[in-house]
Amino acid sequence: MKKLKQTVGLGVMAMTLVGISTFVGAADRYGNTSESPTSAVQGTNSGQITGLVQNADASNKQLQVKDNSGQVETLNVSDATVIKRDGQTVQLADLKMGDPVIVEGATLTK
Repeated sequence: MKKLKQTVGLGVMAMTLVGISTFVGAADRYGNTSESPTSAVQGTNSGQITGLVQNADASNKQLQVKDNSGQVETLNVSDATVIKRDGQTVQLADLKMGDPVIVEGATLTK
């Protein structure tokens, strides 16, 4: 009987570890990568954000965009960031409040 309890206990532990590793793997795939376009995890790649410019600060390389759900995202812009307005690639300094944009490759700051 004691051996049966040990075997069952080990089986439960193994299933728990498999469940935890599956959950962590899913969070890594969907919570912390560009596959999640509206991820709000600080320091992660934003993926793609579509919305209206709230503020464009070229000197600090930051852009605030109100996304389609109404949430304002603050983005750090780098040389790898692509900003499109009306289908054309534009520079951060070219933007003004209210411009509709699609931003790819920026990093969320909040």
